[in-house]
Amino acid sequence: MKEKPIDQTEAQELSKQLSGSGFPLQIALEAAVREGQEIGDSHWKVMLPEAYWKSENASGFIDLVLEGYKYHTSNKLRLIIEVKKLEESRAIFIRDNFSSSDPKKTEFRPYEAKVLLSRSKSRPAFNREKPFEISWQKAKHDLAMAPHSYCVTTTKKDRVIEPLCNQIIESAESFCLQEAEQRSRQDVPQGYCAYCCVLITTGQLFSCSLDPSKIDLSSGVIKRPVRPTKEKWIKFQKSLHSQYRKALELTGQSDADNEEIIVANERTVFVCSSEHFVEFLEGFNILLPGA
Repeated sequence: MKEKPIDQTEAQELSKQLSGSGFPLQIALEAAVREGQEIGDSHWKVMLPEAYWKSENASGFIDLVLEGYKYHTSNKLRLIIEVKKLEESRAIFIRDNFSSSDPKKTEFRPYEAKVLLSRSKSRPAFNREKPFEISWQKAKHDLAMAPHSYCVTTTKKDRVIEPLCNQIIESAESFCLQEAEQRSRQDVPQGYCAYCCVLITTGQLFSCSLDPSKIDLSSGVIKRPVRPTKEKWIKFQKSLHSQYRKALELTGQSDADNEEIIVANERTVFVCSSEHFVEFLEGFNILLPGA
């Protein structure tokens, strides 16, 4: 029996339902990368769409994993990408105000970020020792971006970006561990594999800085209007959820303070406007330690 075709009204409703999800955008971004084949100096290409990950407490799917390489070395690059259609049309990120006289405040420069590194060991000292090391390390990137640690959206919720970033970081760490364990069972060249976390959103991105002296302490209101600049991408950097932390190493140091521990535990998530994603890939490269 031939099925009755749906009418135009129902077709529009179904299309609206589809567009309300993030899947069409996710599929379009994947297609844009595949169309470009190998993009930029890092030769970004699609490695996996909908990559499954599982940790001790959660599981899910990474929307898109991109693979890159440089100079045909054994070092590999990964972009762990979450695609999110935000109901909020605008997101304002507040730039960190660094003081050149305070070395702790200049820890991160416009070309530095924290990336997750998995390093193969040549010969484990003991059979029970894992043949790889996983840690968050500083690395250089080509696109100049000031770090931001606050984000304000048009929603009533105070924090929208942080939960998304925590999820991306957890998925990156779990996927990294899965890959490291798989490589340890195979005869693969020694080297690094770097994982960078990226949030792709349909929202407009803005950047601004605040002068604390221009904020009213009694009301919390900014006395003079700020002038945010519209950005194609933002570097979001703060202490976020992670199972691979540096704090335990620092607490053994007699001169370690809380601020040093916070800096050591900071993670980087690059937030990019969906319409500028391919442009971001064309200019984004990571220089791995020892590369």
